[in-house]
Amino acid sequence: MVSRVVLRRMLGAVGKASSGSGAVSSARSFAVRCTAGRPLLLSTALGTGILVGAAGLTLGSTQALASCSGSFNGALALCGGVDAGISGTVTADQVIVFGNQEVTTNGVAIGDGGLGYDISLAVDTFGGLLPAKPIVNSAFGPGVLLLSGGGDLILGTVPGATISGTTYGVDMETSGAGTVTMTIGDDVYGANSDGLYAVTDSGNISITTDTGTDVSTGNPSGAYGIRANSTSGNIGITTNGTVSDGGIGAFTGGSGAVIVTTNDDVSTTAGSAAINVGGVDGLVRVTANGNVDGSSNGISATSTGTGNVEVTAGASTVISGLSGAGIRATGTDGTVTVTANGTSITGTTDGIDAENMNGNIAVDVNSGTV
Repeated sequence: MVSRVVLRRMLGAVGKASSGSGAVSSARSFAVRCTAGRPLLLSTALGTGILVGAAGLTLGSTQALASCSGSFNGALALCGGVDAGISGTVTADQVIVFGNQEVTTNGVAIGDGGLGYDISLAVDTFGGLLPAKPIVNSAFGPGVLLLSGGGDLILGTVPGATISGTTYGVDMETSGAGTVTMTIGDDVYGANSDGLYAVTDSGNISITTDTGTDVSTGNPSGAYGIRANSTSGNIGITTNGTVSDGGIGAFTGGSGAVIVTTNDDVSTTAGSAAINVGGVDGLVRVTANGNVDGSSNGISATSTGTGNVEVTAGASTVISGLSGAGIRATGTDGTVTVTANGTSITGTTDGIDAENMNGNIAVDVNSGTV
């Protein structure tokens, strides 16, 4: 038996309020692993230099960073200068740090030949001593490509390090229990594919974008601004900046959870819902604290197994679906809960479309209009 709650309001003219963006501090730090398993702390908040690792490598204001490309043997790679592209194969767990490194034409492509090594790429300003520079692939391919056959992948960028590619902006793929972590400090653009793309099997995916950033695709009918796929791992996405086209797609299976929190506007001019997420037996949760503007549904959250579905629209947000529902939440054997807190939710078909095959449905409109 299918139980269903539908709240209808036909979509009229909906003004999309823009969210303010505050100043972005350049003080950032990234925790990454070295080959011996000791934590490294790369921090731009350490004043005049940076201490890397237990061995005590200090980079001062007069030490130049060399261009690096080719074979990475596990030693810390510090890269600086202007290069058409940086590429190579790692032969051990590898940490790569860009300081004043600009990539102009062919992007960055680092892999491990399927051997399962950890790869970490961090863009740092070394306490403001060195500027962060753009990473561009204007020839063909992603701006940043990191590939591992089962190792952990980490990318961290800071303001100034914009990334763009003719396909993906950032493409990070691993397998097995390998994890993918992105911390994005400036704009990312994928001309024909996803802006940010993360793939793994049973490993977890974590994506965070900073305030003032924007992630987008130039092909919203066939790609997402942010897309994350895991076979059975957990996916966590938090956007503090905008996703201006392509929206967000996140999908996992098994008992993996999908948790998406947006603190700024998310939209797509074509394709699917602006926020499109799905799981099986794990929690599927969307919390929208910024406006959501979809070409079909505004938000689509689906569980095909025992996982619960939870969708919350924050105060003063506008959630709209141009040719579908404002919010569409669908469950199978778990519960479906939709909460609207002082929100305008509109759709051409339904304002809120909540469906469940066997479980309970709860729709709570605390204030606002649907």
